[in-house]
Amino acid sequence: MYEFEKWGFLYQTQLYNPEIFFDHIKKEIEKGSIKPVNPSDFFMTLLSLVGFPFSMQHVLQGEYQWEEKDFIKFIKNRESMIFDILMNQLKQTN
Repeated sequence: MYEFEKWGFLYQTQLYNPEIFFDHIKKEIEKGSIKPVNPSDFFMTLLSLVGFPFSMQHVLQGEYQWEEKDFIKFIKNRESMIFDILMNQLKQTN
């Protein structure tokens, strides 16, 4: 069994099923509550904004001489910034 097959239950149980996310985005676009975006692109932006700092944690900690608590503070400060970036991407301009 390949490694990815072990995790297939996540997709099957809908704990991680991007199609549900994509469908929700499409419905909101149809209702006019958000501006048209490519759901796949939006999802990739979300994953990138959230995941990049974790993938670069050791580099960031080395470059900025951060301890673990400093990195956690950095991540907590990013929460509202990431939310604002994503919501601004979806906001309808009237």
